[in-house]
Amino acid sequence: MNMAESHTDELEREKLSKEASSMTHALLRDSIDMLMQEAYDGPPDPQSTWFVNNDSDGGVLGTVRHLTALQAWFKPEGLAHSVAEHVAHILFSLNHASKCAACGERVDADWGRSWDVGQVDEARWQSLQRQLKESQLRMRMWVHADESFTSKESIALLVGAIAHTAYHLGAIRQIAALAVRETPADDPVAEMARPL
Repeated sequence: MNMAESHTDELEREKLSKEASSMTHALLRDSIDMLMQEAYDGPPDPQSTWFVNNDSDGGVLGTVRHLTALQAWFKPEGLAHSVAEHVAHILFSLNHASKCAACGERVDADWGRSWDVGQVDEARWQSLQRQLKESQLRMRMWVHADESFTSKESIALLVGAIAHTAYHLGAIRQIAALAVRETPADDPVAEMARPL
């Protein structure tokens, strides 16, 4: 083999390596996006899930969608946080992850404030849910941006965000079940939330 053939072979191997890397990035992006969709919106196919139950609304947003503000604020005895506080914490976490993604490095945050939601009324509860949906959609769009997989930190950020959300989804589901059972059906706040 002469030098020209050797150089041509080397260029071909380099081209194949770049194509394989591009395919790997696409698979990683699609996988992370699929898991984020499952975590927040629920599984695309309820018959095939990775970590939520088989409800189409099995993600965080579907789980909290039907709760009233009173139910969202309900804090079972012995537990530190309500559903609303968990939602606020996830929102804080996603917004923090977006800041880290934008600058490409870890950013300090006051995590103690992440649980602060104040008193939740129906308007505030709807706003929290809307903000969470918007924030997770921004993060999912970033997953598909060219700069999203440029370092192990950026991959860890996304995988960590999914694991963090899955953990809080479990807590939310447990608290929500208690809140629905313990909240009086004739409560005026609950009554206002019922469809006509």
